[in-house]
Amino acid sequence: MPDLWPADFGKASDVPPIVVLREQADLLSKKTTGEILGEVTTGTSGQDINHWFYLVVPRLDNYRYHLLTVKHSVGLYPAEILSIPSNTRFTSTKESQFIEHLRDILNNPDTKRVVASLVQQAKASGEPPPGAQVGVS
Repeated sequence: MPDLWPADFGKASDVPPIVVLREQADLLSKKTTGEILGEVTTGTSGQDINHWFYLVVPRLDNYRYHLLTVKHSVGLYPAEILSIPSNTRFTSTKESQFIEHLRDILNNPDTKRVVASLVQQAKASGEPPPGAQVGVS
């Protein structure tokens, strides 16, 4: 039987939502000096791919806050984003629109309030800061 598959499958031209989300998770961790870690998990539902973005607070026993959910098909876009703090939904038909919608969510006053509150609670917890060496003088 001959191989009927193409010699090359090509490459998708758009950056997948998961890549954008992971980059933002890393940036959040750096921006908050590790007080809040961004975590992205992925699963499927039927033919859809789902990504869940969590804020994780190490000093609060790894408390996890579900910030947003992204759902898309195998074709990457359109992608639907649900912001949990503001209870708003966006549909992005292309990568640039996805990035703009995500920027709107991350800069939303409700999101900023959640992040500020978690940072404040982490610092007030009495636990050592992320990366601190306990018992070393």
